[in-house]
Amino acid sequence: MLATISGFSRLAILVSILLLTFLAGEHYAEAFSVQTTTAKVENTVNELLQQAPDYDPSPDDDFFRNFRTRVPPRIQYFLRASGVARFVVDTLTWVTAPPAILETQPTALTRFLHLSGLQGSLISKLVANRELESDIMSQDLEPVVTFQRLQYGKDRRQILDLIQCETEDNINENIAIASKRLVLFVHGGAWGSGFPALYRIMASPFLKEKIDVAFLGYRTYPDGNVPDQADDIVASVWKLKQAGLIDSKTDITLMGHSSGSHIATMALLANPEFRQRINSFVPMNGIYDVEKHYLHERTRGVERLSPMAAASVPPTKDSPYGQRSQSLREDWKSQSPTWLLRQPSKSTLLDSFPDTLIIHGQNDITVPMESSIRLWESLQSAANTQENSCRIDLEVLPEVDHVDVVTQIMFGGITRDTVLKWMLESESE
Repeated sequence: MLATISGFSRLAILVSILLLTFLAGEHYAEAFSVQTTTAKVENTVNELLQQAPDYDPSPDDDFFRNFRTRVPPRIQYFLRASGVARFVVDTLTWVTAPPAILETQPTALTRFLHLSGLQGSLISKLVANRELESDIMSQDLEPVVTFQRLQYGKDRRQILDLIQCETEDNINENIAIASKRLVLFVHGGAWGSGFPALYRIMASPFLKEKIDVAFLGYRTYPDGNVPDQADDIVASVWKLKQAGLIDSKTDITLMGHSSGSHIATMALLANPEFRQRINSFVPMNGIYDVEKHYLHERTRGVERLSPMAAASVPPTKDSPYGQRSQSLREDWKSQSPTWLLRQPSKSTLLDSFPDTLIIHGQNDITVPMESSIRLWESLQSAANTQENSCRIDLEVLPEVDHVDVVTQIMFGGITRDTVLKWMLESESE
């Protein structure tokens, strides 16, 4: 999200930050142990810089590099740890993203309302161009869909927005009908922001192919770290099963974008039972090596605001991710799929691993495409040790950036064509 903020939004962030800097003071900084955290992280940075690859700074990140230089580190860490940065980013996304989309995609509001189960009379009242409405309903979407929101945990962010193609069997809302095919989408947002509703229009092309779609909401940092977020993905699937919305025959495609691809990969690697339940996996423009990406974030000037470093520290209790170590670098490695896949136990990590299509936009400056290439290499290497290896494909898409992979699935483009072709071919095999 940090990479897509407009100039106006950046100004609003700066004003908000300056105000919060004035209000925070030493008391709040000490309350969040910012000084201790700052020293530990900065020492780790110095170690990493000795082996850092060369990145070409982008002019698009000048705002963040200037902000990083001018605002004290303790304040930057405070904004991240307190959840203030999450509030600012989420609020500005709600304020700026819809108008920006509507400017280039005037049908987006109608699509969104339709996918929210508000078709028919309500849409007719809200949309003046009836011919446009009719065209959308007849060509781009299933004629009728059902929408429902499920709560799978106690936290308000632990929600699932499920959109199903309506059939004669599920017209009665009191009857739960298991999906035959389902895409479970995990949104990005740098581990610390984002919400399912923003991505709802992505359901359109899948519904045309009779594939239902569920958009996952999960605990974002500071309410949850990477292991928590991976656990939320697993819990959401068990909730769908408990509710009768999937069964043993449902073909599930797990799909993620950016940080969502990272936590989805961690969920697959950490939970063998969950792996067995997923039929295919489509991570897009994801981060798979926390150390390497931290250096990239530092070049961009966002590493102190980005929740990645803090969210990638495992819990102290027993978990499939292991105990917290004394080294921040070791903590980060434990949350890095490419590192895990290079370990002696890698063969067990790929037991029942689903067929995978790794997508990355060639023009992505938020997450370099090297990230996906390294994951593909690691998965291929680990898969070669398996008797029944899974299919691992990589598609680097030309002229596609970090956000394009999402908007192209929504409104058409090479990303949509590539993903659908691969999914339909996999189904026929």
